[in-house]
Amino acid sequence: ANRRDTVTQELFRVCDCGESKFFNDQPERCEINKFDAMMQHLCSSVQGFTHVVVVDAAFALFSRAWCIAEIVCSSECDMPKRIMVHSAEMLDQHYDILSTIDVRECRAARVEDKDMILESIRDVEMFNTQLQLAIFGTKGLFSRWIDGQDRAAMIGRIVVRARSCRCKASVSSSVSTRLSSVRHNTYPTSEESSDTGDSVASET
Repeated sequence: ANRRDTVTQELFRVCDCGESKFFNDQPERCEINKFDAMMQHLCSSVQGFTHVVVVDAAFALFSRAWCIAEIVCSSECDMPKRIMVHSAEMLDQHYDILSTIDVRECRAARVEDKDMILESIRDVEMFNTQLQLAIFGTKGLFSRWIDGQDRAAMIGRIVVRARSCRCKASVSSSVSTRLSSVRHNTYPTSEESSDTGDSVASET
């Protein structure tokens, strides 16, 4: 785990109180495994309570299991959200990563924390879908980050990237089919080859 402040580079101070610390091995007494209940309580009992997400330039935040779990939790609570990012350029650079986040591939400082988060998820695919809505949906993190012409330009870039990803996937599938044919000494018929070419062209 990173023991230094990312801004000052100073070592974080370790708690020197005499209170006992409880972790995942004692779930009833542990506090860190109740973050979702705490977020729900604060959202319902504290007027104006808002989830603020501050994203680093490398967008590493979206690879952290705890951060992902908190984003989905706040979305489930319909909690007001605000996001702060380095720049529009950084968002544009990392869009592909955001659109393919899988909670199973996220990291945590303690393996036990990640295991706990994954065990609490009933349907991982549904969770990942909900995460995408929490990021890009009408009430998602980026829904109000830009307005007017900037929003239209961002949507345009997202559409272009989505088409590009589909095109790459089609090309990759076509190449895999051809390689498989070569390995088995069989080749696509001229009709199959034409169909594949038309498919790739239509996606371009």
